[in-house]
Amino acid sequence: MKASVFRETYPNERRVALVPLSVPQLAKAGIEVLVEQGAGLAAGIPDQRYREKGATVVADRSVLFEAELIVKVHSPGVGWEGGRADLAQLRAGSYVIGMCD
Repeated sequence: MKASVFRETYPNERRVALVPLSVPQLAKAGIEVLVEQGAGLAAGIPDQRYREKGATVVADRSVLFEAELIVKVHSPGVGWEGGRADLAQLRAGSYVIGMCD
């Protein structure tokens, strides 16, 4: 199973949905973690920290939508243009972990 962590595009959002410390715990459960390049930068977390914990950092955002688990602070489709664009890319059967506000 794969989990994808996205760089947040919601205006003024500085959080990231998953910190590097959680990557080994997910890997132990058999979950491969993909992280969008720059996902943690606004929160002060460089890509290298995710790599050091075993995540794969991905530059092509569209690859992230192939995962079974979509991990975002703001769920796809949440009332803004970028969220609607993400919603259109979700594949059938994927699970979303994020706020739906």
